[in-house]
Amino acid sequence: MIGRAGFDVQHHRHSEGKGPRVRKIKEAFRALDADEVERQPKRNPNILADLSANNISMVNDGQGGFCPAQSFQEVIDYGDQREALVYRKINDRSFTTTTIVAHLPKSMCTPERYRRSDGKVRTRWVPKDHDEMMRYFAEAVDYLCDEVLLGGQQAVHGYDLNLDETTPHIQLVADTYAPDPKHEGNLRVTASQMWGQHREITDDKGKAIPAQKKMRSYQAGFRKRMHDAGFDVELNADPVRSSRKHTKEEYVEIQEAQEALEDRAAALEVKEQDYQARESKLSQLEAAAERTGFSAGSKRGLQEGRKKGYAEGFNKGKNTGAAEAEKRNRAIHAMLVKDQRAAQEDRDKAAAERQEAKQARAQVQGKLDAARALEKAYQESLELLEAARKSLLEKPAIWSAFLKGRPKLQAQFEDFEQKSSQALERGVSKVKQKSENAKAAAEKRLDQKLVAMGWGEQEKHDEFRLGGEKAGQSLPKSDF
Repeated sequence: MIGRAGFDVQHHRHSEGKGPRVRKIKEAFRALDADEVERQPKRNPNILADLSANNISMVNDGQGGFCPAQSFQEVIDYGDQREALVYRKINDRSFTTTTIVAHLPKSMCTPERYRRSDGKVRTRWVPKDHDEMMRYFAEAVDYLCDEVLLGGQQAVHGYDLNLDETTPHIQLVADTYAPDPKHEGNLRVTASQMWGQHREITDDKGKAIPAQKKMRSYQAGFRKRMHDAGFDVELNADPVRSSRKHTKEEYVEIQEAQEALEDRAAALEVKEQDYQARESKLSQLEAAAERTGFSAGSKRGLQEGRKKGYAEGFNKGKNTGAAEAEKRNRAIHAMLVKDQRAAQEDRDKAAAERQEAKQARAQVQGKLDAARALEKAYQESLELLEAARKSLLEKPAIWSAFLKGRPKLQAQFEDFEQKSSQALERGVSKVKQKSENAKAAAEKRLDQKLVAMGWGEQEKHDEFRLGGEKAGQSLPKSDF
C-alpha cells in the first residue's frame, strides 16, 4: 500500500484575538495538563486518555531549535513576544495565527481495533517503526519552515506529536510574521505573501501567483520532499480527493461511514468463519454417518440439506452484499452531487470576485491616470522654470543692464514723489486763498448794501442776533 503525504492548514484573523490560538494550544498540547487530558476526550471520542502521556510537546527555544515544553504558557508567551515585534499596527482582517496538521501515511502504520471513549469499536493506526515516524515528522517540520513559512523556524511557536488518536499526526502552531526589510529587528505581517495573492510573490512571467496555485505548489513540494527522503508515499495527488476541502463535520461523517464498513467487513468475516465451522461439522457428521452405516436415503438427504443450506447462505450473502453495494453507491453519488454543487458555488464565487477585482482595477487605473496627468503637468512646470533659469544665465547683458539702471529708476521715482507732494501742497494753498478772497468779497458787498440802507455797525450786529428784525422793519429777502 502506498501512502498519501500532505498537510491541512487553518487560519485565524487578528480580530479574533489570541483566544483561538490558546484553545488550539490547549487541545494539541493536552498532555501538559491533567485537566485537559480528562476534558479533551469528551469533546473528541477518538482520543484515548490513557495514551496521551505518549504525546511529544515541543516549544521554540528562540535559538533556532525546539526544546520539550513544560506548560501551555511557554508556547503562548513565545507567540506574544513575536507579536510585540510587529512594527506596524496589525489590520484586524489579517491572518496572524496558522495551524498546520500533517498525518502519518497509512503505509507506515498497521491497523488495530480499539474502543473509543464513547464505547464504539473502531480501527486505529499504529506506527510500524517509531524511529521512522519521528524522521517523517522531523522532515515535515523542516519543509514547512524552509519552503512555506516566510518567517522560517522562528515563526513556529511549537508543535505536538499526537499519538493518542486514530492516526498519529503532528499539530504545528505558527504565525504569519516575517522580518520587516524596512525596520531592522522588527516584524511585519506576510499572510498574503504566504497564503494569498500578493504582488511580491510572482511566477516566471512576473505575474502574481494565485492562492490556490500557491497551495498546490506547497502540497506538491511536500510530497516530493517526503518521496525523495525515502518514504513510501505517492508523488501525484488524487484529483477526486483533492478537488475540495471537507468540513470537520463531513470528515467525521466519512470516517464513521468507513469505520462502519470496516465493522461490517469484520462481522462478515466472523460469519464466514462460523460457516466454515458448520461446514466442517457437516463433514464430520457425514463421515460419522458412513461409519455408523446410515442408509443411502439418509445420506442423500444430508447432502441435499447441505446443498440447500449452502445455496440459501450464498443467496442471502449475495443479496446482502448487493444491497450494501447499492447503498454505498447511492452515498457516493450523493457526495459527488454535493461536491459538484460546492464546486459550482466556488466557481460562481470566484467569478464574482473576479468581477469585483476588475471594477477595483478600473478604479485604480483611473486614479493612476489622473496621478500621471498631474505628474506630467508638474514636470512641464519644472521644465518651464528650468528654461527661464537658463535664459537668464545665457543673457547676462540684460540682467546687468537691469541691475545697473535700477538705482537711477529708484532716484527718479523718489524725485517724482517729492515733486508731486509739493505740487499738491501748492494747489491746496491756492484753493484755500481763493476761498478766503470770495468770503471777504461777499462780506464787503453785504456791508455796502447795509450802509446804503442807513444801518450802522451796532444795528447790523443786533439785526443778525435778532433774526433780521429792528423797530418793526425787515430786510427784504431779495437783497440777500
